[in-house]
Amino acid sequence: MKKLTVVDASENADLPLIRPFPTKKPIISMGGCNLLELLSQLNNVVQSTHFWRATIPSMMSAPVILEDAKFESEEVSRFLERETSKAVCKRLEGDQESVIIFEAAADFANAFLRIGDTIIPDIRNDVFGAAFKHLAFDETSELAKAAVIRPDEQYYWVLWKHHFNIFYHKLLKERIQRGVDVVFLSRRFCLTELRDGEFVPLQNLRQLTARNSILNDVENFISAYEGVKILKSAPSLEFTSADAPWGGPWEFHPNNTYYADMRCKFLDMIFPGEDKGSRYLANWIAENEQNANNMRATLGRTQVALIEANNITDEMRHDRDLVERDLEATCAQRDAFARKLDAAETLANALRYESSVKENAIAEQSEINEILSKEIAALRMKLEDIQNAMSFSSNRYSERKGSLLHRLARSIALHFDTSQLRKFGFNEEAYLEENEDVRKQNVNALRHYVIYGMKEGRSFSKA
Repeated sequence: MKKLTVVDASENADLPLIRPFPTKKPIISMGGCNLLELLSQLNNVVQSTHFWRATIPSMMSAPVILEDAKFESEEVSRFLERETSKAVCKRLEGDQESVIIFEAAADFANAFLRIGDTIIPDIRNDVFGAAFKHLAFDETSELAKAAVIRPDEQYYWVLWKHHFNIFYHKLLKERIQRGVDVVFLSRRFCLTELRDGEFVPLQNLRQLTARNSILNDVENFISAYEGVKILKSAPSLEFTSADAPWGGPWEFHPNNTYYADMRCKFLDMIFPGEDKGSRYLANWIAENEQNANNMRATLGRTQVALIEANNITDEMRHDRDLVERDLEATCAQRDAFARKLDAAETLANALRYESSVKENAIAEQSEINEILSKEIAALRMKLEDIQNAMSFSSNRYSERKGSLLHRLARSIALHFDTSQLRKFGFNEEAYLEENEDVRKQNVNALRHYVIYGMKEGRSFSKA
């Protein structure tokens, strides 16, 4: 513990009163997201420094200078410099008081490169970050020519054990002897996914089982080194789900209950006899109960809202059915109206055709009327001429004109007209046959026709 000097306001104020001031325990962690997540909720009692994806072989192998390893990304360049210069190892050498916690399972997330006696991660993998996703090495660089080692190969773990032995004797053993904790996080890959209340085996189960066998062997190997504490979870908690921290389901990402168990054990491990682990677990359980209670309350409210929504939905369905029936009736009326409209249109077309025919007939009749009018006019003119002639004839043969001159003229006219009628073939006998009243009068037929018959409209009799 660090100490804080406090001056007490008393008669002995000139003398310092020494009181202990508790500080957070320093932690250095090396590995992947599992360790990062484990320590993320312990900030009230520990001060942690995490080296992302730091591994035992890379940290403890010989440093190397790569002259031709140039990258545009500063993040990539810094990470590669950390690995090639063995900066993590140097940090541990300079920090003799921090608790060290490391793991091996995260090594399976990527391959490694061997350049002589140096081992570094194959950084062509987005597990290191987004900037590493499409990374490529220059074909002439030492990185491109390096041998690729994969953690699924037994050779990698031979190298791992060799470099851990160096790590232990160089950095850990003396630290352990001074009472500083060194912890190995011994975890396994998740073999199942919690989905819809059931534990479902992951697809790559055979590969994961083989990897877990390797991790069992690594744990047995570590347990032989005095003072190294092994932090291990219950196998029943090593499952993943869609709700797992850092995203899931994935074999690298166990569920929240795993982390609660591991934090409890880790706190009891580095704070022995203080019950920090049990208090954390109790608080975690209480918090989860509170969350579960909130969820149940929310679920209850949701169910009530769902029932109300279902009732509203039923009412809406009923209203929809009524609307559909009204719509069907309206559609039927519309169809009937459409049929009537079609019939009316057909009738209108027929009437238009009939009207057109009648208009044509009227036009023709108008033309006929015009012709008839002209003919009537002509007939009227002829009638007028006839009437004039009849008037002339009447005047011509009138006996009321008693003058001698007039009688002479009448006699001449009568003689002239009878002569003309004879020339035109007037038949006196036929005239008398047709006009019995004239025959009975015993008068001259020709004279009678000229004087009376023409005026009376009797027919002109021919031989």
